[in-house]
Amino acid sequence: MEILKYFDFAELRKIARLALPIFLGSMASMGMAFTDTVMAGHLSAADLAGIALACTFIFTLTISGSGFALATTPVISADHGSRNYKLLLEHFYQIVFIALGLSFATVTLLALSSLLLPFFELEPKVYRTALEYLLISLLGIPGYFVFHALRTLTEGMSYTRLTMYVSFIALFINAGLNYIFMYGKLGIPAMGGSGSAVSTVMVQTFMALFQWYRIRRISYFSMLQFRLRDFRPDFAVIGKFVRLGFPIATALFFEVAFFTFMGLVVTFMGTSMIAANQIYYNLMSIIYMLPFALSQVVAIRIGFTRGENNLDKTFRAIVTCYTAGLVLALATAVTTYLCRNYVGALYTDDPEVIAIVSGSFVIISLYQLADFCQINGIGILRGFQDNRIITVASVCVYWLIGLPVSLILCFTDWLGGPYEFRGLWSGLCVSLYVLAVIYTVRVASDMRRIKKSGWDSGR
Repeated sequence: MEILKYFDFAELRKIARLALPIFLGSMASMGMAFTDTVMAGHLSAADLAGIALACTFIFTLTISGSGFALATTPVISADHGSRNYKLLLEHFYQIVFIALGLSFATVTLLALSSLLLPFFELEPKVYRTALEYLLISLLGIPGYFVFHALRTLTEGMSYTRLTMYVSFIALFINAGLNYIFMYGKLGIPAMGGSGSAVSTVMVQTFMALFQWYRIRRISYFSMLQFRLRDFRPDFAVIGKFVRLGFPIATALFFEVAFFTFMGLVVTFMGTSMIAANQIYYNLMSIIYMLPFALSQVVAIRIGFTRGENNLDKTFRAIVTCYTAGLVLALATAVTTYLCRNYVGALYTDDPEVIAIVSGSFVIISLYQLADFCQINGIGILRGFQDNRIITVASVCVYWLIGLPVSLILCFTDWLGGPYEFRGLWSGLCVSLYVLAVIYTVRVASDMRRIKKSGWDSGR
């Protein structure tokens, strides 16, 4: 096939050098969620369930908001590729203003969402843990979004190691703080599951401050002349970035809302199902970090080569990253299936929860092949700044295809069910395969268009 001529081992090495720190940094970030889940699970199933419910609301809004950072990373990359550092700084300042605006909106919405908790049929301890965790976590939201704005700067400039270092330091701090606040050490009373929220707030604030401190100290960023007097809003640029990021944020919202919906449905199936679903979600989130890293890198590489106006390098980055993603997808699918009988015990001692998790692992293996393809497709489209299709596809596929399939498999016997929460995850799996096809077709179309008419050809 003609397209395979663009596979390039030299490009593969560049992708690996960029992707490995992003992957490890993301794994460290997920390691904090893993640590929270495991430590809460060993307190009690009620603590785990309370954190799971609170995180359902938190992740829906914070991950959706991070879509603005994902959308603007290729812009920083293009500025870096063209060596226009004055424009790069101007763009970065506006990304910070967007992060501050997102912080205010997210805190407000999460505070309001706490009013919904009484409507769920929860055990008293689950309700108390969920409410305390949700309200305490509000204090860490500004740190979360500012850190992502700083991450946009460093990763957009192809310096992916810094986020990895900061994330690993934060991982160890988080584990230590969890031990202190959850179990009551150093004279501090035991706070149970809600103690994890205190740790999270402190760690998110630390990550933002330390990331900024290191940017100012590393010589790689010495060409950036930060001046406080230049830090002012440019509403024209903010508007441009909002229009660029809104499709990604909306797509993430509807994707995460689908997970939220599943989490809320599972709350009516009992504490064991809630805990099992949280383990499932946490594990899938960890595995997701590998395709996410590749998606980030391909968007960075496309932005950089666009700034260089080098179309051949762009196509080499796309084909090489896509091929590597498919190979890794097959490898992780096989590995996770072979380990299916051991994972549940890492999270909890509850035999009922372990049995539920172990009996559903085939879904995880099937899920990964589609997830790699669709996440890589999103990264390429972000690099092309062709974001509208992502919104349309996400809304239509998740909610017009995935939702009906999930409900049918979960609650009816039409296809041999009901399969309960496994049916919900199977519906998500179907959605990902449909999205993988849509994004692959769109990427091929964009590549033909750009090859024929150049970068300035629009849709």
